[in-house]
Amino acid sequence: MPLYLRFLKPPRCTLSRFPKTNYLTVSTLVTITSDLGESFYPYQATLKCDLLGQDSHPSNNNETYLISSVNLMWNAGSRNLKVEMNTSIPPGGYLAKRDCELVLRVSSENPKCADNLLDYQPGLGIGIISAWSASFKIPEPGVGSSAGGFVERRLQLSRNSTLRVWEETGESIARHIWDGGIALAAYLAQYHQSNEGSLALLQEKLREAKQLKVLELGSGCGIVGLALAALRGSCHVLLTDLPSAEEISQRNLQHSQKQLQGDVSFQILDWDDPVPPSTSPDIILIADCTYNPDSAASLVRAIEKCVNGSRETIIALAHKKRHDSETLFFDLMGKHFQMVNHSEFSTLPAKHARLF
Repeated sequence: MPLYLRFLKPPRCTLSRFPKTNYLTVSTLVTITSDLGESFYPYQATLKCDLLGQDSHPSNNNETYLISSVNLMWNAGSRNLKVEMNTSIPPGGYLAKRDCELVLRVSSENPKCADNLLDYQPGLGIGIISAWSASFKIPEPGVGSSAGGFVERRLQLSRNSTLRVWEETGESIARHIWDGGIALAAYLAQYHQSNEGSLALLQEKLREAKQLKVLELGSGCGIVGLALAALRGSCHVLLTDLPSAEEISQRNLQHSQKQLQGDVSFQILDWDDPVPPSTSPDIILIADCTYNPDSAASLVRAIEKCVNGSRETIIALAHKKRHDSETLFFDLMGKHFQMVNHSEFSTLPAKHARLF
């Protein structure tokens, strides 16, 4: 069961000048919660906070440098933890560069970090996904600067591929990563590595040599579609969601270009509106879209219209059961589609992947 480190307040940076040296103070407030923030990590944890310098010059490929590090204790029963780091700035050192940008990374030392999707195996237990802040500059004395209201997840998909996905630190569920997306992305990563898995028809489709046409409904931050495009070159993935998800989707498309092998684009789609012109995709991806019974009928109708009568389309759906009313969606799906594969992720309780 993954939990998530989150910034309750974007990291803030202040600069203090003294006769012999300058001091940089970076502060923030973090928490450890479930995907939608409805529960907190209830046990003790050791967190590592790293202040990193990131050279913004394009020729240096955003190379990072460790500036300072501190370990902090998250106590059982906590709801938040204050982070404050103080660092001296020697004249002529790295921090004195004008083009230097800073990034704050907060990760878990114990329990183990859950950033490697290849590690999601039965018996893994609870892991915590790390948080990387947006970059921020060293300010003028007495002014202060803050990172933007985003957090980056760096998820390892293979030995040579790390997917970097942004989500917002605010309250919008459309712009957060959900457990179902993590589960389906982990399945894709593990199948890519081992060619083994329990969703046989999906695996057969992924083994096809042709260019795959993939549609993701309710894509949110786009983690599933981006993961597939990072792992497989011969595919075009269309991410779709409501207008509220467009900004975070475009941000992730822009920032993940170097990690992608396939083509990815985003289009606004309300499930009650006409579907994209490119119908009958090879694969339809859906992650954590069954939680709202009020939209169940609209989602099923949208799937029907996208499939457009094709018997070759595979629908891969991952969900975390949050309440009993979700059965309405599956009852409606059963009237139009046949479920052919089902897999339960035992490391992610109440999370399932289904194929129709």
